[in-house]
Amino acid sequence: MSQPRVDLRGCLNESVHAIAPDLRGAVVYLDNGACEALGLTIGAKALFADFGASNVCDLGNASPQDAMMGMLGGGGYPPLVIFITQLLPMAKDSITKAMKIHPETPQVMVFCSYSVDAHPNPSGVIGTNAYMDFEKALGQQQDHKFPRGGNVGPSLEAPVQSGAAAVRVRYFPFPYSIITPWSFVLPSPGDSTSRWAAGDLGQGMGVEPVAPVEGSSDAAGASAPKSEVSLLSHAILGVACNLGVTLETFTLGPGAAQIGQEISKFGVPPALDGSTAEVSATLILVDRSMDMISPVMHSDNLVERMLTASSQIRDPSPTTSTSMDSTPCTSKYVSMNERSNRAHASASLKADQCSGVSLSSIGWFRPYDENWMRHFKELAGRRVKNGVVLVRKWLKEAMRRESVSQATRSKTGSPQTDELRSCIDALMQDSGVAFRQRIQIELGQTVVQSLDPEPSISQEVVSRNERQILMSPTPEELVQIVLDLLANTRKAQAVLSLMDVLGLLVFIYSLRGDEEGDAFTPAEEQFMMNAIIDGVIDDDNLEQHRWLGDLRHRIKQMQRSLRRHESNYETTALKLEFQDFLSGCFEKLRHISAARRGLRELRRLTGLNQDYIPLTRQIASLVYQDSKLEDLSRATSLLGGLLKMGLGRLGFQNKAKPGDHPVVILFVVGGISMMEVREVLAEIEDQSPWKPQVLLGGTCLLSDRDVARRVWG
Repeated sequence: MSQPRVDLRGCLNESVHAIAPDLRGAVVYLDNGACEALGLTIGAKALFADFGASNVCDLGNASPQDAMMGMLGGGGYPPLVIFITQLLPMAKDSITKAMKIHPETPQVMVFCSYSVDAHPNPSGVIGTNAYMDFEKALGQQQDHKFPRGGNVGPSLEAPVQSGAAAVRVRYFPFPYSIITPWSFVLPSPGDSTSRWAAGDLGQGMGVEPVAPVEGSSDAAGASAPKSEVSLLSHAILGVACNLGVTLETFTLGPGAAQIGQEISKFGVPPALDGSTAEVSATLILVDRSMDMISPVMHSDNLVERMLTASSQIRDPSPTTSTSMDSTPCTSKYVSMNERSNRAHASASLKADQCSGVSLSSIGWFRPYDENWMRHFKELAGRRVKNGVVLVRKWLKEAMRRESVSQATRSKTGSPQTDELRSCIDALMQDSGVAFRQRIQIELGQTVVQSLDPEPSISQEVVSRNERQILMSPTPEELVQIVLDLLANTRKAQAVLSLMDVLGLLVFIYSLRGDEEGDAFTPAEEQFMMNAIIDGVIDDDNLEQHRWLGDLRHRIKQMQRSLRRHESNYETTALKLEFQDFLSGCFEKLRHISAARRGLRELRRLTGLNQDYIPLTRQIASLVYQDSKLEDLSRATSLLGGLLKMGLGRLGFQNKAKPGDHPVVILFVVGGISMMEVREVLAEIEDQSPWKPQVLLGGTCLLSDRDVARRVWG
């Protein structure tokens, strides 16, 4: 008998279906996180066609015209439905603005993706009735007041009574952005990312918490979770609520352990219809620091190359559209209007701050489209050369279907960018053809972009160095490789940038975790620090070194002093400050190198042939082997931990294994890479349907530059 399956897209669709009566005829506003998650997972068109919304718009750019479609045909003023992936106080200004823009609306329904338990009150106590307090606050703030009536969901009380409109706040489980049918991430512009991504714990680089001294001022608040722990924990619980599963949580890493304990304390909220989950699932939380190789490694894979190209050219300009139909959240009466472009810009900027790829800003990414998903799955495992040939085949087939001819004749062998451009141009001559074949066109455009000679050459050079490093040279040889590469970045025709080499250092330190002892001696690290300092000081283009923050502008002043042959106290002090800054970065690298120390099954990231095996794939493989995975820790609340300890002393040992449940959610705190999505898929496809279903999740989707900026920023 086959194990029960969880459908990522279908589950989120069911959650929206549960509130369909509230959506019918309403103007639906989505904040950036909801726009990405709902847009990429079910598609904004479904909110119109399947759920009957009169319009779907960006909350940050609300306008009176948004209600026009709902009033056609003599209908009254439409109600407002607002989805937010933020805490209520963070979204208050945007919600208030939308209400002022629509003073005649009869009802405002706010669906918040953070439960009441996730909201701290001003005194710092978690679990107050924040929904009811928010309803009252909005009622007192508006010029007009709101009547009593209707079901208010979790607040369990009627809305504030007065004038012509009613405000209600209800819980909507935290949405997620699907990448493939077996993988997902939290929406990058959401509050769960922007609030905790600045901290090491939320980036999967947390360290063991220091126990406060008994009687100290810190001891009283020691049990209160950090906001980043609480936000991320409740986001994951919301995802579990959407999937309809209960969780048994295992962790790997100190940050994951804190989040797992918080998850165990609260438990999965009930579904929107009040029902409890019937499917049990294993949640395995893994700190990103346990394996930093996959996000920075450059493999010969076309989809990874396409993602890198798209993430590097994100343009936050409010006047530029990314593709023909790239915005999942658009106004119904105006397609790709100026307001939706501004929403894209805001999402991209926030994604940069959150150190993750904003999927909604990638025009060719359409996981809600089944036809697109078929193309993507076929392309996902292809090498660059084979993938380009496949994309050319799709373009040729599209041209035959549309009876379109191209200007450039095809040549045998690997297609060149000129040939791909010719096929794309031919399909775009007619707007109807371009719309029907938009998937092939957008994939083709992104492939052409990813084959740009300059970044392609640099990626090949980095990849060659990664292969050399995997051959396990000695620490002395590794230091020399790094010093040579840093010296080459200072040449006039340098192929690699300084950030490329800094990414390689992350790769090296994570790989050195396979060995015993420290990665490098203090003297070897000092040699590398001095080379980085010299490289930055000699670089006239400091604009590319945004990772330096405020130091960048002061280093520019130091460069002027050095050119004038001035060696003053301020210059010396700044060099020392720069060295202190780099010392902090190398401390992070040492933490990465030591992260797997003490593990047994999961200590090594390389196989017998020194080939790299991502940690996520290793865990998935061991789950399928029904391993106990003794390197993992089982997360419990404080009470659960005491009960477990007492039962253990009585001889009742808990021998639960991660593979005991029909669904296993492998979630990486700090984000996942496209390589891991591909590698876990390869592991999944090798298994029978009677094995547990493994889903891969993460806080965000990572590119190589994202990880380098985390360590060096």
